[in-house]
Amino acid sequence: QALTIDGAGHTIDATSSSRALSVFPTTAPVTLEAIAIANGDGGGEGGAVWVDGPVMVTDSVISGSHSTAAGSAIGSRATVTLSRSTVTGNVGGGAVYSWTAVVLVDSTVVGNQGGGVNAGVSVTATNTTIVGNTSTGLGGGIYADSTATLDHVTLVGNSAPSAANVVATVVSPRASVIAGAAGGGGNCDRPATSRGYNWT
Repeated sequence: QALTIDGAGHTIDATSSSRALSVFPTTAPVTLEAIAIANGDGGGEGGAVWVDGPVMVTDSVISGSHSTAAGSAIGSRATVTLSRSTVTGNVGGGAVYSWTAVVLVDSTVVGNQGGGVNAGVSVTATNTTIVGNTSTGLGGGIYADSTATLDHVTLVGNSAPSAANVVATVVSPRASVIAGAAGGGGNCDRPATSRGYNWT
């Protein structure tokens, strides 16, 4: 059965002692609304939030959390969707992590250590800012095993030794900025398939 948690603007502070929210083994969809989650420590995947099924985060903030594997802020075996939400200051693997797909709409992923967004298949981002994330491997901003589709996205100043801003088999930007790669890596690991109106 689907689960919706409406935080009504309140904060869950896990005080770096545990993950704030775990939902498993069910694969039912989970929605988090109007909630701030801080200082989670999941130990493995999913520093603040781990959900086995699809998860949507709306009008929320996830910050200051830690993991030793992927998903320092939030992780799932299924699709992770962020809408009008911010993920910042998390440390570990890619802050927003899915075994399959990540969808970002009107959201911000900024200042995370270990990478910004990591997806086992695809990343789709619209009207989203991904800035100042760092990785010691590939793709400080975005790492997707298959496609990264970007519409009106600012992907700037992310850091990694290789492909600092985005790694994907196909990078397809439209009306987006991909620039300012840091840490020794270039912007992308291969030429982007532009759909027009980009700045790099």
